Amino acid sequence: MAATTAGRDGSRPADPRLVVAESPSCAECRRLAPVVERVSSGYPDVTVERFDVTADPQRARNLGVRATPTLIGYDGADETVRVTGGRSRAEMESLFDALRAGSPAASGPSGLDVRLRLLAGIALLGAGVAAGPSWILIGIGAVATVLGGAGALQRRRR
Repeated sequence: MAATTAGRDGSRPADPRLVVAESPSCAECRRLAPVVERVSSGYPDVTVERFDVTADPQRARNLGVRATPTLIGYDGADETVRVTGGRSRAEMESLFDALRAGSPAASGPSGLDVRLRLLAGIALLGAGVAAGPSWILIGIGAVATVLGGAGALQRRRR
């Protein structure tokens, strides 16, 4: 996906860069901010741009931000990665390594997302069986479990 952003003075953005869309009311944003700061200090060639989606909603709309935190990586004007939600320090380092190398970063659900999907799926399966059986709950639980399992497999392949 190509980005059509330029600096306010019309200049082209620096290579590479990470745009972090955040919100003051977002607990995950507050948890992620120091991780981004610590990791970015080891990557002086990667520019980090943070912006508040509540203070600049037009920019958030232009970038297609639907949730916070959203991290968007660019190589020049080309978007190379987009992830939403928190990331561990190791995941952030992988993202910065990919930005520095100019290659698309591996994206997908975080470890916490995968565990929550698996737990939700198992809980729904159990509730569906306990409800005598409720095929709707069993079906939804099966789908959630499969999605969680697929996320776990995707993370192992990285």
